[in-house]
Amino acid sequence: MGSDLEMTVYEETLIKIKKLSFQDLTPDCDLRMCYSDRFLCHPERGKDRAEGSLLCYNIFTMSKGAFTNIIGHEMVCQLLERILKNHRFAHAYLFIGPSNVGKTTVAEAFLKELMGITTTLESHPDTFFLHRLTDEKTGKLKTGISVKQIRELKEKLSMTSLEGGWKAVLIPEAHLMTSGAANALLKTLEEPLGKTMIILCAPDVSAVPQTIASRCQLLRFSLVAKEVLTKALQKRGLSPSQAISFSAVSAGRPGRALRLIQDGGFRAQMETAVSSTLSFFHASLAERITLIQSLLPKEESEKQQVMREQLNLWEQVLRDQLLCTIDCQKYTMHPSEESFGTKTTEQWMNILKTLLEVRQILSSNINSQLALEHIAFSL
Repeated sequence: MGSDLEMTVYEETLIKIKKLSFQDLTPDCDLRMCYSDRFLCHPERGKDRAEGSLLCYNIFTMSKGAFTNIIGHEMVCQLLERILKNHRFAHAYLFIGPSNVGKTTVAEAFLKELMGITTTLESHPDTFFLHRLTDEKTGKLKTGISVKQIRELKEKLSMTSLEGGWKAVLIPEAHLMTSGAANALLKTLEEPLGKTMIILCAPDVSAVPQTIASRCQLLRFSLVAKEVLTKALQKRGLSPSQAISFSAVSAGRPGRALRLIQDGGFRAQMETAVSSTLSFFHASLAERITLIQSLLPKEESEKQQVMREQLNLWEQVLRDQLLCTIDCQKYTMHPSEESFGTKTTEQWMNILKTLLEVRQILSSNINSQLALEHIAFSL
């Protein structure tokens, strides 16, 4: 069953109903909704997919208004446009989805429209960004957002808005709040202060305390379809071949794709990372264990982020191998990959399952090296 918000948008943005065969759907469809720019599926119709068909609703002609420059995320943008139009605001939202997919960018666009800001959001006196602070001793980012930061935020929110309107808070890494910080924020979520809007961003709903998530309106962000991302990159000046290449390496993450365009150093880093990942899967077990030791940084504070990025790359490669076993090479993210062996579809599925299990417990205090070695042994 979809949320009330999803059902409202389904009912209000319905333009046209079509009966489609399973083959007509993009590979990005899941059992609840299709995240393609062409189709919005009824939240309750996902079960129809098992019968080989799915009722979808064409929203391709709908304008994204304030979100015109957003790549993908058509459904989320339609939801937020409707909220802005009808002034039916929740006091807190939780945006969840993969890193670099556009959660913070969409949140900023939403808040700028809400508050009528034409300059940068950071320069507005009634907007507050909560990031990890830099450790003065090491010069590196701290591992989490502290309770002190939340208390300082609450003090600012208790004051009258300088411009007499909304006060807004954006926490791009809400999953990195310490337990004390989360508990302190919980009190603010339970007792919202006037016209205050809080947006939290996290990779998954399980990455934040359930008490926090339950007090927020949840919006899910999916990876952007490859054809949508490729088209957007071409509009930004890339040649068709460059757009296809960057889209593949970005794996559905617009933020990563745009950084590849702007940052040559990052582009070289990503190419090396993909190459290393392919080498890992071609290596023997002993070589894999050695490679894992070289992958993880010495600093404990950096291990989880590195591990998260590594799991993303491994998932892309394993997904491609699975697609190749069922003759769906055209949907792969890295078309030039070689086969890693003669594993069956079931074997690749089991390896992916192991990887996803590790991802789910990533927010716990697990031993990063042992977790990656567990995946290496499953190959």
